[in-house]
Amino acid sequence: MYDPRLSFSNLLSPLDPVEFLEQHYRNRAVHIQGPPDKFGTLFDWADFNRIINMSHVWHDGNVKMVLDGEPIPTKKYCAQDGLDRAKMMEFIEKGATLLLQGMDSYVPAAKAVMRNLRSVTGAMVQCNLFCSWKDHPGFRPHFDFMDVFIIHVIGEKTWNIFESHFENPILKPGYNHQSFSREFHAKNKGAVESRLPMTPGDMLYIPRGKYHAAEAASDACVHLTFGVYGACGTHYVDSIAELLPDDPLLRADVPSYDDDAFDTYIDQVAERVGEILRAPESKERMRRELRQGAFGDLTAINLPHEGQRVCFLVHAVGSRLTQSGEGWKLRTPTGETVLDDDEATIADWLLKVDFAEFSDLETAFPDQDATDLAARLARLSETGLVDPL
Repeated sequence: MYDPRLSFSNLLSPLDPVEFLEQHYRNRAVHIQGPPDKFGTLFDWADFNRIINMSHVWHDGNVKMVLDGEPIPTKKYCAQDGLDRAKMMEFIEKGATLLLQGMDSYVPAAKAVMRNLRSVTGAMVQCNLFCSWKDHPGFRPHFDFMDVFIIHVIGEKTWNIFESHFENPILKPGYNHQSFSREFHAKNKGAVESRLPMTPGDMLYIPRGKYHAAEAASDACVHLTFGVYGACGTHYVDSIAELLPDDPLLRADVPSYDDDAFDTYIDQVAERVGEILRAPESKERMRRELRQGAFGDLTAINLPHEGQRVCFLVHAVGSRLTQSGEGWKLRTPTGETVLDDDEATIADWLLKVDFAEFSDLETAFPDQDATDLAARLARLSETGLVDPL
């Protein structure tokens, strides 16, 4: 879905995206105020009602409710065959916050934002919806194990960002929010660092580990949270663990713990595992896994035509097109290239997006032959501007 209003650059506008990535990303919270129409018609009540009324979509695995800071057991609003909408409405009428997961599957605009964020961060991204009500706090102060980009779409909500930052949380026991008691969080969240009112058109970025909480300031409000799930060192170790049995040394018996040979063997194991971790093929294997995780599900079946839709990432952040004499100069993170007028026209269009399908190009340039478009896209791929999936 091509819409320049949903690009990464526009998400952050007027903040420069390069400045954001270098100075703020994974470091500090950023609140960017915008006009109500900044994101177009990203989401409204008609979208909400359409989605919540989908049969057999919602169940205890992708719906959560919280009332005045207390989680409501899912069995109270989810039956065996899915969401009980009547019971859900009873809790909503009491002021409960509703969380719906996986909104990128049901809202085309949310999917477009998700794909753009994946293109820039190179990580997995999921979109969740939060619907809350005035005078009823939702989730208590907490930190997330992922970075989050929050787009406010309906009503008003006030966010409290706290001083404390849990160092490098991950989704493992002992290192995520759920691993600690309410008393722990109350003691460790710190004082309020900033209090941020948000209205439609506003965006808020919160790095993983940063304590935060929000409360509706209007009768009803909705925001979409895009969680960015990056990889960490333990992911790399886990990724090569299945390779270890291939080595005879690592399949050998461990000497008795009271034998002098025990230390020698363990040292040999540590050295061999280190060699495997440093091996170029192990690193390349991890690169492939991360790329597949971030982009593997973005291509789509293209029936009745053969194969899949041609999709590509656009490295718009850090790239710039300028006129140079009678020609054009394209600067990308990998170098500088001179373009002709036709190539520059396509490059200019691409620089407004982060992810696109070939069909988007065909729609944008209906007078150009598909073969010529493909050739120019290949040329721009050589410059480093686009990366075909």
